Amino acid sequence: MGILTAMNSAVGGLGAQSFALENISGNIANASTTGFKRKDTSFGDLVRSNTSNAARVTSGGVTATSRSTITLDGDIQGSKVDTHMAINGTGFFCVSADPLDGSLGARYTRAGDFEQYYDSRNGATYLRNGSGYSLMGQTIDQTTGKPIGDKTVITIDKTSQSAKATEKITYKLNLPTEPSTTSKALVYPAASVANIAGGTVPKSEVSTFMDNSIAGGSRTIYDAQGTPSIVQLRWVKVSEASDGRSEWGLFYRTAENPALATDPAWQQIKTSATQYVAPALPSVLAGGAFFFDNKGAQIDNTSAINLGTIQIEGKDFSGITMDLAATEYADKNGQATTNQLTQDGYATGEFEGVSIDDNSGVMSYNYSNGQTVKKWSIPIVAFNGASYLKAEDGSAYTETIRSGGPIDINGALSSSALEASNVDISEEFTKLIVTQQAFSANSKVITTADQMMQSILQIIR
Repeated sequence: MGILTAMNSAVGGLGAQSFALENISGNIANASTTGFKRKDTSFGDLVRSNTSNAARVTSGGVTATSRSTITLDGDIQGSKVDTHMAINGTGFFCVSADPLDGSLGARYTRAGDFEQYYDSRNGATYLRNGSGYSLMGQTIDQTTGKPIGDKTVITIDKTSQSAKATEKITYKLNLPTEPSTTSKALVYPAASVANIAGGTVPKSEVSTFMDNSIAGGSRTIYDAQGTPSIVQLRWVKVSEASDGRSEWGLFYRTAENPALATDPAWQQIKTSATQYVAPALPSVLAGGAFFFDNKGAQIDNTSAINLGTIQIEGKDFSGITMDLAATEYADKNGQATTNQLTQDGYATGEFEGVSIDDNSGVMSYNYSNGQTVKKWSIPIVAFNGASYLKAEDGSAYTETIRSGGPIDINGALSSSALEASNVDISEEFTKLIVTQQAFSANSKVITTADQMMQSILQIIR
């Protein structure tokens, strides 16, 4: 009977609209949930077959299913937390439901509200988001700087960084063709050059040396225990040919105030004779110096000067090499222009926090000694059938047969940022009104069908 069929269709309609209301209410409830993806409702009609009269077409029932919006991104919003992250475009973070229980398997999420979390069960510190999922990553090989090994739960090691002795100094600069010395002399005085020709500036010669040399910069170096000492450098021009070729000497301060007049105050950084490519002039300084042609180019090979053992204020430093690249061009101030003066040692450093590079997705540890060490690579994965991932609690997903397995991609991250829910409140309110009207209309159909049924029963009476 058509009346009963109408009532059944209306009951199905009530169920379908109730299902839609359930999705709408869930969307509105999670409008502020980080990385949440709304659930849309799809309606499909159910056709009743009528073999007796194919020309007679009747409206059937309705079914409602959820439609995923996993692939629709939410807006990226800034955050003041360094470990908060958002994915720009396609992809998911790899997370673990419990870092101590691998049987739960990996899950995937776009909720990047990760913060440091201390787990009292094993004393480890993880990056866990608001839903309780721990971020997974790959360790960085300290030699190659590349990620290695399988994905594992990221742990934050807050131990101090050990000191490292200086092994290499990199020095790049330009020397002036006419040095502006205190004495106004362009070349070290011939009467005093013999006092430094052996490579040492005694205390008695310091005043003359300072007046006839120019500053070359300074840098702090470290021993194996992280004890710092400052290397001060000065350049002295000891000879110049008529055609513009020149010889310079580089000295470092070994003691600020030596005890005796004959004690060294400055020491020459000497080069090996085998390092000369084509000496421009007979060397004035013992152990060689640095030579420049009349075009300002350095003509000795000093890419790796072995400094031997240098002594600063009575403390010895050994095993240090200096890579030096210098030019000799005119400078209006007559001073040495240092382009780079760096060294690779450092003192012990306390752990200060982590930082995340947007371009590479690499997490680094920051220490109080100014060092930044790359520790973890944060992978981003994608799925060929992302819409078929199985939803789990906490805006997370697990793979299914239809979604396929995870594929590593070069996704883009934004640190100190979060992806907002892709729920549009105004759109959900519109759906809510339509759903309410449809539900009321279905209930009206049942009421009308009931009245018609009552009329039929009254005819029988």
